[in-house]
Amino acid sequence: MLTCQVGFGQQGTAELESAMILAAKDNDYKGASAYAFEIANRYWGAKQQEKALDFLDKCISYSRKGNEQNILFLAYQQQGLIYRSGKNFSKASDAYEKSVKAARMLPNSNYLKESLINAAECYSLLKKPKKALPFLEEALSLSIRENDEKTQKTSYLYLVQSYKALGNSLKAKEHQSLYNKLIEIELSEVEKMQQVAQLEQEIYNADAEKNTVNEQ
Repeated sequence: MLTCQVGFGQQGTAELESAMILAAKDNDYKGASAYAFEIANRYWGAKQQEKALDFLDKCISYSRKGNEQNILFLAYQQQGLIYRSGKNFSKASDAYEKSVKAARMLPNSNYLKESLINAAECYSLLKKPKKALPFLEEALSLSIRENDEKTQKTSYLYLVQSYKALGNSLKAKEHQSLYNKLIEIELSEVEKMQQVAQLEQEIYNADAEKNTVNEQ
């Protein structure tokens, strides 16, 4: 997960808010957005959802002004998390969609895959499988290209779920089959590793036994 690389030490929330205001006045939008994000996280940790969302809005505003895509991505992801935890899946999906746009501007595609899956999950929870599909297909395409098996499996399972909900049993079976093949390959690799480990142990035991005989 992308993190905001700013240290705040033992500064209190009131101090951070003052620093945020000063940074914004100086057009230091990177600093202002980082302060706002930290304050939002503190309020979220204290279970003060509305205040957390208020400072995330400030963070988003500053990030946009300063073109700070890293913190903008973080803010939308955090918004999505907060709304999702409150079962407001409509607002959560909107936040995650915006995080997808921010993630496209970042060099690490892991953030994009994370956002795509989050958005798809929320649309699934909203019982809108058709809206989930493009996010899942893109996440799957990226994960195949990058050999990211974990995201591939997640994408396949959600695609199976979405196509079943849409009544497309053919597509559901197709993706279930692809998921099963991925699992079979994983199991085969595990078996190979176990066989190699067993062979190495047998060789080690044979060498140890030979050495013992020679010593005698």
